[in-house]
Amino acid sequence: MSKTIRTALAALLVAVAALSLSACIGATGGAPSAPAGGAAGEDQPGNAVVASIAQSAAPQELQAWARSQQNSETSAFKVVAKDGVTYAGVAAGLKRNGGYRIGLKRSFATTVAGTRAVQLEVGVAPPPSGAITTAALVNPMAFFKVTGTMPVSINIVNDVAPAVPGQ
Repeated sequence: MSKTIRTALAALLVAVAALSLSACIGATGGAPSAPAGGAAGEDQPGNAVVASIAQSAAPQELQAWARSQQNSETSAFKVVAKDGVTYAGVAAGLKRNGGYRIGLKRSFATTVAGTRAVQLEVGVAPPPSGAITTAALVNPMAFFKVTGTMPVSINIVNDVAPAVPGQ
C-alpha cells in the first residue's frame, strides 16, 4: 500500500474516532433543545429554572462525585445545594462503547413526601443502530443547575430514542 493511501486511511480513522469520542463527550454536558417559553437548555417547572451545564461549572463536591463514578456500572445521581442554587449530576453507568446520549427529557413540578419539588426526567439512549462507535469504557454524564426554591428529585429513564432532542 502506498504511503499516500496509508496516510489518508490513518486520517480517516482518526476523524472517525474523534467524531465518536466527541459524541460521547458532548453528551455529558450538551444542552437539550429549547422547551416552549425557555432559552436553549432551560426549562421552567413551577418557580424553578433548570439549565444544562458543563461539568466544569458544577461545584467541586459534584465534580469529585463525577470522578468517583467513572468506573461505576450502575446509573446514579447526586444533588448538591450551594449558595441558594441546586446542582445535579447524573451518571448513566459504565458502557462498553461510545455514542450514548444523556440529557434532560423534561422537568416539572411535583410533590415528593408532601413537599413540592422539581422532578428532572433524564434520558439515556444507546448509539443509533448501525452507528460507528469507539470501543471504550465510558460513563456518560449530564449536569444541571436548578435555580428556585424547590428541592430536586431525579428519574433516570433508559430510552431507545435519542435522549437529547435533535441528535
